[in-house]
Amino acid sequence: MRTRLLLGLLLLFVSAPLIATSDSATVSRVFAHQVGTNSLNVLRLFDNGKYEYCRYTKKKSTRDAGEFVIRNKRLVLKSTLKKHGPNPLLRKKMFITPRGLFETRTQALFGKKSILETSDDPILLEAWPHNPMTGEILDVNGKPSPPTPAVVQPKSLSAQELKLRRAYAQQYYIAMAENYSPFYTDIMRSFYNGPGDYTSYVNGAEVPYDGDTSAAYLNSNFNTVIHESVHRFNTNQYFIDDNIVIAVPEQKVFRSAEFAAIVPAGASDSIFRYNTYVSEGSIVSANVSGIYGLMDEFSAYHSGTKASFLVAQKALSEKDTSKAYNFLHQARATQNAYYEFRLFMAWYLHYAESNHPETYKALMADKNLRVAFTLLDASFKETIAKTDLLEAKIKRKSIYSYDSNDHVKAYCQKQLLTEEKWLTKFKVKDCTRANYQKHLK
Repeated sequence: MRTRLLLGLLLLFVSAPLIATSDSATVSRVFAHQVGTNSLNVLRLFDNGKYEYCRYTKKKSTRDAGEFVIRNKRLVLKSTLKKHGPNPLLRKKMFITPRGLFETRTQALFGKKSILETSDDPILLEAWPHNPMTGEILDVNGKPSPPTPAVVQPKSLSAQELKLRRAYAQQYYIAMAENYSPFYTDIMRSFYNGPGDYTSYVNGAEVPYDGDTSAAYLNSNFNTVIHESVHRFNTNQYFIDDNIVIAVPEQKVFRSAEFAAIVPAGASDSIFRYNTYVSEGSIVSANVSGIYGLMDEFSAYHSGTKASFLVAQKALSEKDTSKAYNFLHQARATQNAYYEFRLFMAWYLHYAESNHPETYKALMADKNLRVAFTLLDASFKETIAKTDLLEAKIKRKSIYSYDSNDHVKAYCQKQLLTEEKWLTKFKVKDCTRANYQKHLK
């Protein structure tokens, strides 16, 4: 979304940072298990001998905390909370291994039937009250807290120091692009839109960039920086893939929010990005600029997803499984945008044909726009397929691969059973990466 020193730069990529608790302890191990589509169990062990067990759901979550000991590879928990949520681990005999927790020595030896699996998913490192299933902050009763107002951060860095740190971040991302995804290098140099340039929000509150230039922070924002930089590049043109750029001057069109008239009831609750991008009150380009803004998001989301995938792919080839997993997680976090924006564009074309026939006619005559969509659609689909294969090689699932996140994809695919025909007509028949230039005007 559009709202969003230099010498001796080393490309040393680290795993996610340990998260400090209120008493300055840090997480040393995390174990997790997904149950069905609406429950996630997480056990965190801290380096001060304390533990935290949380059962998260989308509506209400529970917590237990206490002390732990490990004797002869057995993990024993002792709750210190007078009132706590259900914790079945208190009653279990558990053997601890690098793979996870097991009820018997035999299961532990062969790594079979774990109670909880070891996880290095960055989102699970965030201790209570953060809910990793929804991203919300929980109150003392385990229910989502209301958004807090923006807090003005103290100016701890001078303007010059902040400028230097922003320049350092840009050079860091240029080096990342050169090493992992070279065709984004020029965009990073000329159209860079990184920390301090775009606006970040947490629970509805704006969070100013504080000058963090740690590798952990910069790595975790890689997908977003690629996404936002491609937005800045996409002015009357779309970045497709591998240095393919299609020039598409915008025409006057209607707002995307208009197609709500043909959208099924409840769609905004079933599509994660609906309210942000195409609701009546949205002021982003995906709404204001109609299908051109939707294509801009389609391009930016694909770029962020693919760039993250490419880092993960190369990291795995270098046998750095931790880094591969962390960047796979970033790719997984944004790939559902493929299904969402395809559906938004199908609804847009459907509504245009019925209610804005002149606009629809002009869009169908816009050969460059149609070629751009045809290539982006194929490339994004291919990236998702490659990410699936990479995840199988890593043998670890990101939380964004869990069934609880599949409902968005499933809902969009169900709607596309009837809406796909508008996309099919919009695509340029027989247009491929090899021959696309002959289809351009």
